[in-house]
Amino acid sequence: KGVHLVLPLTCGLSGIVNDGDITGKGADLETLAEPTPAWQFNLSLAYNQNHLRDVKSGRGFVAGQRLPDAPEKNASLGGQYNFPLTREWKGYVRGDFIYVGDVLQQFDTVTLKDGGYGQTNARVGFLRDKLEVDLYGENLTDRRGISVTSSPAFGGYQTLIRPRELGVELRYEF
Repeated sequence: KGVHLVLPLTCGLSGIVNDGDITGKGADLETLAEPTPAWQFNLSLAYNQNHLRDVKSGRGFVAGQRLPDAPEKNASLGGQYNFPLTREWKGYVRGDFIYVGDVLQQFDTVTLKDGGYGQTNARVGFLRDKLEVDLYGENLTDRRGISVTSSPAFGGYQTLIRPRELGVELRYEF
């Protein structure tokens, strides 16, 4: 009840209003499998249909419309292999794929659709007692997925997901 919606104002600013209700239906599946101590797998799937209902008139939204800024489909898949290196050191290799479905953006009477995107990440880690050293890569395919779109009436810009990132991470617990 009273879902928050962005309402563009004629002065160039926008506000957030509690306006209308939503009806939602969907299904989620999450699973984690560890067939052996060395192997771990995870899978997450989500499908959600959220539509506006009982929307106040004059705000640019209509009953039955898909909820803006909310993807209908999301998924992730990952796997990890753990292995010993020496008596003191252990290691692991991990890969993940994340999918975010398309999102509708509403600006007055203009509706834009930001396409979905996938992101592939990988990590190799080495652990000893409280020390961990990781080599990682995020967004390995350098996909330029759109995470936010602003109103075209005010210049319109898009914020993209982070570009490919390669790095080393050092952690110590104390």
